[in-house]
Amino acid sequence: MAGRLSTLFGLCLACASVGAQASPDSLLIAWLKDNDAEDPAFLATIDADPNSQTYGRLLTTAPASMALQDAHHIPHQLPNSGQIVANAFRDGQSFFFDVESPILPTLTGQFERVEGYSFPHSFAALENGNFLATFQTSGENTDQAGGLVELTIEGEAIRHASAASPSVTDFVRPYSLEVFADIDRVVSTSTDMWRTRATQEVQLWRLSDLSLLRTVALPGGERRNVEQIPLEVRPVDDGASAYVVTWNCGLYHLTGLRAGNINARLVWDFGASGCAIPVRVGDHWIQAVGESHQLVVLDISDPASPQLATVLQFPGGFQPHWIAAEPGGDRIVVTGYQAFSDRIVLVRFDAANEDISLVSGFGDLQGEVPGFSTGRTIWPHGKTGTATAHGVVFWPAGG
Repeated sequence: MAGRLSTLFGLCLACASVGAQASPDSLLIAWLKDNDAEDPAFLATIDADPNSQTYGRLLTTAPASMALQDAHHIPHQLPNSGQIVANAFRDGQSFFFDVESPILPTLTGQFERVEGYSFPHSFAALENGNFLATFQTSGENTDQAGGLVELTIEGEAIRHASAASPSVTDFVRPYSLEVFADIDRVVSTSTDMWRTRATQEVQLWRLSDLSLLRTVALPGGERRNVEQIPLEVRPVDDGASAYVVTWNCGLYHLTGLRAGNINARLVWDFGASGCAIPVRVGDHWIQAVGESHQLVVLDISDPASPQLATVLQFPGGFQPHWIAAEPGGDRIVVTGYQAFSDRIVLVRFDAANEDISLVSGFGDLQGEVPGFSTGRTIWPHGKTGTATAHGVVFWPAGG
């Protein structure tokens, strides 16, 4: 469905929907793809304030500048700068949005290839306001190892470094990353988004000069291939160590980062596949496990020996994939695949009682898994058809 309307008209519709009431205290910023790929992907602002008159309603949208097949990653938390990089991985494109005024998000720029690197995937905000990005590939035919690139919010490359490592020839495909600024380190993972080859590598970098310090292969476990396809890294133990989770649902404890090494030990096996985005909430690790339709909560007060705390079981067909925690709050936003493809869902985690449950009353979908519907065909920016959300974060930022 074409029928595009201008961004300006979309913003005016949004202003009319919000009306004269005060801005909500809590919002969701979501990045959605157009399901028929005939119109741009877009950023959407949704009211997440239970005390607001427009709770659970769409407030505004800001489309990208071109029709896209994909809407993939944004930063896992809203950066303090109010700037978001939104990735359309399969299109090889990424877009900058200014959401400092989230009721009126603004598209400010885009980029594709940078310094010979191609297919950007994940982004981490730096203390200087720039972003550090993983690029999957490089070379004229995008068949060589990618790397890390520091970008300004205008998309200008400040510095870059290749992820190529003699220990794995040229087949390194930088996927996600975590910045450990206090110890001058970055940890990145290697996963081929095109699934042409399995990977099991994790890389350690020095943040100050982007020197690649170490490339290590995650060790195997009792379950076959549990070490393959490392995805997300998060700090634990107050940043002295980290966890990395694989698509095949192995959770590894990484130590030795400050010393310039990586010692990786398998500390938990979720016993499935489709482990995707995790969040850490204090002494708890919450993991989206797609194949088993669960959010699994681990007590990680002892990072070397996590313990099962509780599980939120979704009905069959609901595959959670992306989750993000509310800064200073107790809610987690969830998107995913299959039955999740038409909704954005909130869950509540009570850390003191280790209880996790669905939030009712948010959005316009009720039933077993209530939530905000992305199955609508008319959006503030036009009659562009249904959409699917991938990356979603809470506003305001956590500081």
